[in-house]
Amino acid sequence: LLSHEEVRAAQTRHYNAPDYIWSQKRIGIDVARFGDDRTVLFPRQGLCAFQPVEMRNVRTTEIAGRVMLACDRWKGDIELLVDDTGHWGHGVIDNLIASGYAPVGLQYHAPAIDPRYGNRRAEMWFAMAEWIKRGGAIPEVPGMLAELTTPMYFFRGGKLWIEEKDMIKARLQRSPDFGDALANTFALPEA
Repeated sequence: LLSHEEVRAAQTRHYNAPDYIWSQKRIGIDVARFGDDRTVLFPRQGLCAFQPVEMRNVRTTEIAGRVMLACDRWKGDIELLVDDTGHWGHGVIDNLIASGYAPVGLQYHAPAIDPRYGNRRAEMWFAMAEWIKRGGAIPEVPGMLAELTTPMYFFRGGKLWIEEKDMIKARLQRSPDFGDALANTFALPEA
């Protein structure tokens, strides 16, 4: 899906505020409560992705609180895109709604909006990959290079798919949480 060279190029790109300030603000949220996986909040505005927040072993109320803090600091209309596959995101979504926010819950296995893709997960990862190839800038985060270059894609039934997360975890020896959170920011068309 992405080569090492493409990801390294994205990690060395830098934009000034006038290059992206007019774009919609988004935060992709990959929720993991306890265990080996991490919760990641990944902010992005147009061509620029910013330093993500990584959390481990926290309750959904704490995750929602951290999302609200990020919104307060960033200011403005921010699209919150929460991974709710497996329903780990329910608590985060409920707490955000109760606090007056309008998060969008994502189901990775749901049908894609674009019929070329097998599901929403493949659609979001492909959109992220195209954004990186088109000039997207990402921060240098330890382990992110491997997370973005490990997933493989395939064709089945005339559609594009990304391999299952368990297969990626087996090769990577961890969940691609940063990659998933960044991909979440591509769940909806840009405003």
